[in-house]
Amino acid sequence: MRRMARWIDFAGWDVTALAAAWRGARPFPHVIVDQLLSDGQMDELRVGMAAEPHWPDRGELQDFMASGPHLQCEILRSLLCDLGGAEGLECVAALTGKGLRSVEMRSYVYLAGGRLLPHADWREGVGRQVAFALYLSHPGACRGGELELFECTVENGEIVATASAAIIEHLPGRLVLFDVSPTSLHQVREVMEGYRLSVAGWFT
Repeated sequence: MRRMARWIDFAGWDVTALAAAWRGARPFPHVIVDQLLSDGQMDELRVGMAAEPHWPDRGELQDFMASGPHLQCEILRSLLCDLGGAEGLECVAALTGKGLRSVEMRSYVYLAGGRLLPHADWREGVGRQVAFALYLSHPGACRGGELELFECTVENGEIVATASAAIIEHLPGRLVLFDVSPTSLHQVREVMEGYRLSVAGWFT
């Protein structure tokens, strides 16, 4: 059973500094929060991920294992409740400048050969505003699997060229928040060895 302690100490976030980092980030707004969780918390979440059913999701863009949209494990659901609680929503809204109402989250396992090719999470009418990924792999468990952000050249409302602009390592306990728009192009680079664990989703 999940202990009563909160997963995330939002009161300890320097929202002013994070908001400035968000606004100044390139190629599109994003921010990184490191050492978000203790080693014990990450171990607990890994146990939760091991208990959560995952299914293969393979297609032209993607190759990974994912949980369903409705998490079954109480440990993962408690983290989702923390992110989607009043304090979590207010904190992320304050640093991004967006009005947020809720969070959706799944857990993901990328094995060797797994990847998610360049895409934007934006979908008309869906309401996704801020994407997030929280990394849970053991140190040294994975080679590859970095988050890559792309600069887009747009002409007449269409993306006509892209260039790699940032590569973000999936360090244990690292949370990445990034803007959702038609041009927030990103990918998970191919996992070359080992495995990559994360929970990820969107603030809406």
